Amino acid sequence: MPQQARNTGDARAAVGPAAGWAAMLALKFLNGRNRTILSEVQHRGPLRVQRPFYPGDGSCHVYLLHPPGGCVGGDTLAMDIVAGAGASALLTTPAAGKFYRCAAPELAQGQAVTLHAEAGALLEWLPQETLVFDGAQPRMSTSISLDETAAFIGWDILCFGRPAAGQTFEHGRLRQSLAVYRGGRLALHERLALDAGSPAMTAAWGLAGQTVCATFVAVMPDPADPGAALREALPDSAAPCWGITFKQGIALVRYLGPSAAQCRRGFDAARALLLERCLGLAKSRPRIWNT
Repeated sequence: MPQQARNTGDARAAVGPAAGWAAMLALKFLNGRNRTILSEVQHRGPLRVQRPFYPGDGSCHVYLLHPPGGCVGGDTLAMDIVAGAGASALLTTPAAGKFYRCAAPELAQGQAVTLHAEAGALLEWLPQETLVFDGAQPRMSTSISLDETAAFIGWDILCFGRPAAGQTFEHGRLRQSLAVYRGGRLALHERLALDAGSPAMTAAWGLAGQTVCATFVAVMPDPADPGAALREALPDSAAPCWGITFKQGIALVRYLGPSAAQCRRGFDAARALLLERCLGLAKSRPRIWNT
């Protein structure tokens, strides 16, 4: 497929040249007769998928596997996911992603994700949290391209250091970008630049000393603002760790706090609400989340 090959190349270019282990995964989902099917799989290096799971609602669930368990200096991950017209696909991971300490400043880690949903498709990108260890230098990019009639739900949960083990994020840096396109037009573009030890990690205008920073993104065909309903759905919605924005048809839920588990509960509640409210769908929870 020429278009898919081009997209995969774009993902590789986004993470740049690698001195470590490069991995690539490209998937395409199609709307079959009775359910969505995983129709194409391309991979290189240590990035694979388990067999598809079918929860019985017509959707296809896929678990992304990275057997090394994390990225060290120079490693790159490039993922390109396409949901064809009318398809319904959910992607998640069986465990947290990890960026470990880089041995040298020039050996940054890279992760580039490109997500495409065609007319009438529902694409869900729901990875478990990403752990950024002391000394890590990840460069992460996510590009989401949606047809005007497609729906998307996704999240990104960053955890800095391992506070429970007394390990903090004192060295290293993170660069992250998010872009959302609807009907070929850029609707949202965000960048995050954090350096360990900088005021951005501790100041009130930055992370305020918190260790979990996360964003939930939802794009629905329904143009109505779901902000009030989301506030009611979130656990402890009055707590200062939550923020809700609705802009250009994109619902954003932000979390800044001490607990990845609290963040996941809130994002899961937001997902359930939007699926039912905007698409009339019951939440289908990946079985691996229960293990």
